Formats: sequence, C-alpha cells, structure tokens
Amino acid sequence: MICSNCGADISSKDIKCPYCGAMQYEASEKKYMNDLYKINSDMDNLDKNVRRYALLSIAKSIGYVLIGTAAALVIGVAIGRFDYKQYNDSRKERNEIHKAMDWYDDNSAKLDELYTLQRYSEARDIIRNYDGNTSLMASWEHYNFIQLYDWYYDAFSKVYENVKGQDKAEVMEYQFKNGYRHALDLVNMKENKGSYANRNYMTCSKEDRQIIDMWVENARDYLVNYAGLSEDDIRQQIDELYPDGYYDYKLGQSYEDKYYEEWSRRWNVIIVVRRFSLIKSSVLIVVLLMSRL
Repeated sequence: MICSNCGADISSKDIKCPYCGAMQYEASEKKYMNDLYKINSDMDNLDKNVRRYALLSIAKSIGYVLIGTAAALVIGVAIGRFDYKQYNDSRKERNEIHKAMDWYDDNSAKLDELYTLQRYSEARDIIRNYDGNTSLMASWEHYNFIQLYDWYYDAFSKVYENVKGQDKAEVMEYQFKNGYRHALDLVNMKENKGSYANRNYMTCSKEDRQIIDMWVENARDYLVNYAGLSEDDIRQQIDELYPDGYYDYKLGQSYEDKYYEEWSRRWNVIIVVRRFSLIKSSVLIVVLLMSRL
C-alpha cells in the first residue's frame, strides 16, 4: 500500500504513515468498523449474561419465598398443635385438681379422725387407694407422717410387738430380718441429715416428730436388746449399709443371717431353761403330793 501523502510503501493495516505520519483513511475506516463490530458483539453477550443473571436471581427469590412460606406454615401448624395440646393438658389438669379437691373434702375429716385415734394403718390405706392428683393430698398436715409410718414403722412394729411379748417362738426368720432392716431404716432416717426420708421427717409437725422419735427409740431397743447390736454396731452398720442413702441388700444379708442365728440360739436356750423349770416344778408338785399320802 502506498502512502497518499509521501508515496512511501506501507502496510495495509497502518492507519497512519510511519514515515510522514499522515492518516491512512482506508485502513482507519477498516479498523473502526472492526472495533464497532467487536463492541456490538460484546454488548450482545452482555445482554445474554444480564438476562441469565436476572432469571437466576428471580428463581432464587421465588425459591426463598417458597421455603419461607413452607417454614412459616410448618411452624404455624406446630404452634397450633402445641397450643391445642397445652389447652387440653391444662383442662385435664384442672379436672384432676377439681377431682382431688372433691376427694379431699370427702376424706380429710376421716383422715384427721383416724390420726387422732392413732389408727395410722387405716389412714394409710385411704391414701394408698387414692389415685388422683397428689399435690393437694400432700397438703394434708399429717401426710408425710403417714408416709413414714407406711415406709418404715408399720412392718417393723409387728415384729417389735412379737419379740417384746410372749410370742418370740412365732417370730419367723423373714420377720426378724425385716425387723432388723426396718429398724436400721428408722435410725438412718433420723440421723442421715439431708436424705429424702430425713427431709420428710423434718417437714412433719413438732408433735408428729415426737411420735416418730418414739418409733426410732423402739428401733434402737429392738437392735440393742433383741438383735444384739451395740450402739457402735448400729453406727458402723448404718455407715456400711447406706453408702448412697439406700439400704445395701446384698451386704445387709450377711448381717441379717448373723443376728438371726444369734437370736435363735439365745431363744432356744431360753426355751430349754423354761422347759426344765417347768419339769422341775412338776416333779416338786408330784413329790409334795406323794409325801402327803
């Protein structure tokens, strides 16, 4: 290509002469058209990307809205079910409370009467047969007292009365062992501060605690004078047999066997002595009668 100004031989792609600097219009026009075409092509691609981005954003937004709506619906249903259940539970609880109030009105006077008459087992039976809301029942003044009677003293008292009376031979092995265990339970209840039973004891009235204290003294009397323990033995065995506040039945079995064997041996000796005395008395009577003949 020849420069239109100086006549120099130049490339067809030069938009100006490298020798004289004159503008080459044909090459310039060609470059302009190529640049314009490239710009238009880039704009078309940009429009496609913008549309693609816009569609993707719209799709995401619609997805978020749908997810949010579904979540709100699920939460709304859950809240509705919870409110409905809570309402039903509350209504059921109110019915239980009303039922308990009616029962208490019908039985509280009878319970007070039985307590005054020291017929604790009958009061215990009335409480046992009640299967409603216990919160109102627990408000009865002597409720914890009767509970302690039921847990500890009722079973123990039967054995204690037998060994104190003339029916020692009728004390069965299981009764003696139950007496030992319940006697230790009573002493532990009084001395193990902070235990569940001791907290029940401490919530009793002063008069009730005085009665329970007599039960504990009976338990000590049983352990010392009938089972053959010393006060040191009692303290030692409470420490050993109630490591977590509850009686260790496996370890306690060895003590129960030991003291029952000693009890049986002592009582058998007493029986032999009594029979010998009876025979001796009978012989003396016969001798006296014979001497008068």
